[in-house]
Amino acid sequence: MTPHQKYARTEPSAAWTRIETLLALYDGAMVRLKKAEMALTNGDVPVATPYISKAQIIVSALAAGVRTDIEEEMGTNMLRLYEFVVHELKTPRIQNVRNAMKILAILREGFENIREDLGNSYTMTYYPKPNPNEGFRKISVEILTDTAKKMRIRARPGYRPRST
Repeated sequence: MTPHQKYARTEPSAAWTRIETLLALYDGAMVRLKKAEMALTNGDVPVATPYISKAQIIVSALAAGVRTDIEEEMGTNMLRLYEFVVHELKTPRIQNVRNAMKILAILREGFENIREDLGNSYTMTYYPKPNPNEGFRKISVEILTDTAKKMRIRARPGYRPRST
């Protein structure tokens, strides 16, 4: 395999979803932290330092993508976790690296679960008829067959119409 073919195989495809890109970033940080952990286990701080620095850059990029304007509480909590990870990695110690890896592994697992849910889900769209009610409109979703016993429905309780 030529170097270009190898490069093309490892580069994100245009078909990658956002969540796959996130998972790849988590994987990149974890690989570097595992290498740093091995170097620190051997007492080799100069070898560990570049791996830790690269992991910090990845975590900073993950933090830069957090949007607190969409879900303020969750976004703020994510930022705090990323800040903790970056803080732990300021000092090249084995326990600090392990603490950072633990947090990143938990976050990665959460995004992996989201990817699985999205890969096994259906989206339903609802277009209501014109209605003078400008307040909150309740909706309910149910499956009327035996299949419903095997499925989990996740739906909003309702919505507020967009103003036109």
